[in-house]
Parts: sequence; C-alpha cells; structure tokens
Amino acid sequence: MRYSLLIGLLAFGTLAGFGAGFARLHHYHRGDVCDFRRGALERRAAEACTRAALDVLEERKTQGPNR
Repeated sequence: MRYSLLIGLLAFGTLAGFGAGFARLHHYHRGDVCDFRRGALERRAAEACTRAALDVLEERKTQGPNR
C-alpha cells in the first residue's frame, strides 16, 4: 500500500512537472512573455560591452599620450 501511494505521488508529480513545462513552452511560443523579459539577456550583454568600452576609453584618457 505504501509503495503504490509513493508511486502514484511520483507519477502525479512527473505529469504535473511535464505539464507545467509544456504550458510554459506553449505560452512562450505564442509570445505571451512580457516585453520586459524579451531580449533581457541581449540587453544585459550589450550594456556590459558598452560599459567595458567606456571604461577602456576613460582609462586611455587618464593615461595620456605617453603610453
């Protein structure tokens, strides 16, 4: 009895997990993701590259022409 209950709970958890994953994929595919999250990784990467380039330019300005 105990094992059949455990197997039932594990099976339910597996099905619920796969169902939630497929639902998320379906909503993402349809474009239901909010605009804030869309392209967030690309924006963060672009901001990091821009900050790094500005830091290099600032460093070159402070070093002067005697590099």
